[in-house]
This record gives sequence, C-alpha cells and structure tokens, in this order.
Amino acid sequence: MSTKIPINIAGNLVADPDLTYGESGVAHAKLRVAVNQRVQGPDGSWHDGEPVFHNVSAFRALAENASNSLKKGDPVTVSGEPGIPFLRKGWGAA
Repeated sequence: MSTKIPINIAGNLVADPDLTYGESGVAHAKLRVAVNQRVQGPDGSWHDGEPVFHNVSAFRALAENASNSLKKGDPVTVSGEPGIPFLRKGWGAA
C-alpha cells in the first residue's frame, strides 16, 4: 500500500511554461511557481517574506492547455502529488 501526499500550491509563474514532447509523443510542460508568504512584523505591519520556488510538471492535454493559456506572472493554483524526485534518499530515516 502506498501513501499519497496531497499538495496545493498557490503562487505566480516565474517563466512561461516549457512544453516538450517525449519519444512516445506525450506532451510534458515544466512550470516554475513562486510563492510569497505574507509575514507580520513585531509592529503589526505586513510585508512579503522570502519567496519559495516550486518546480511543477504537467502531462498530456493538461500540459498543452497550460502551455497555450499561461504566461510568466500569471497567478496559478496547483494541486497534485509529489513525484519520485521529491522523495530524497534519507528523508524520514531514523
């Protein structure tokens, strides 16, 4: 039995989607999403915190649609599960 880890990311695209096609003809779009957290200072004022960058992949029709309709700076919300590269050797080791 495998464990699925749902992830939701809301941010802005750092660059236009990069669409490529694999040897089998499957579309693959690579996206880079920046998330800026709002941080409250000691005086109660709000400011932008350090940005966090996420690499996102989309496949098949979703990849083609994202590539045709999204551009740098667009706000996006991404829902999915982390792929194998996310699972680093040694994570969770006792």
